[in-house]
Amino acid sequence: GRSEPGPLALQLGMLYLDHDPAYRAAVPRVAALAGSCGVSVAICAAGPQGPTIVRYAHAGSPLHVNLHVGTVMSLSATATGRVFCAFLPPGQWQAIWAQQHAGDTPAVDATAFAAELAAIRERGIERSIDAPSPAVSSLCVPVLDASGRLRLALTVVGSTGAIDVGWRGPVAVALLDTAAAIRDAIAATTEAE
Repeated sequence: GRSEPGPLALQLGMLYLDHDPAYRAAVPRVAALAGSCGVSVAICAAGPQGPTIVRYAHAGSPLHVNLHVGTVMSLSATATGRVFCAFLPPGQWQAIWAQQHAGDTPAVDATAFAAELAAIRERGIERSIDAPSPAVSSLCVPVLDASGRLRLALTVVGSTGAIDVGWRGPVAVALLDTAAAIRDAIAATTEAE
């Protein structure tokens, strides 16, 4: 977990993603979202070490965190990680969780975390305020296909105070609309095949 993929590994992964209808639909819509809202937007996909940024549209003011393609997000400390836990089957993230939290004292309360995941599924959106980095906040939504399977997650990131992280604020509405547009594009591509 202390190293990042090299350039060749990233190129091979990006070639694979270029054939994914969800990713292809997301790229222009995320760029438009970043431009219209003035916030940076990350497209994240499930990776072997956890949710991984596969595209990063930088907009707005610089952040004091280093987010880039290949960054792996914490399952518990980030809105992105919690969205993945909420919308993926537990078998797909529990081993990663155990690795990320080995030796944690005290252990995470499983009942409280399960309730938190249920609330995320109900809202369809998650946020982090000043976490995991001070002065940085984010909102994250899942991109689901017609069968309800998690394909990607979209995360808007900005400086706390400069980004509106209200559950139904303008950034949240734009983020949810973008995820819905990507879902519709995936459905249209599937119908055309």
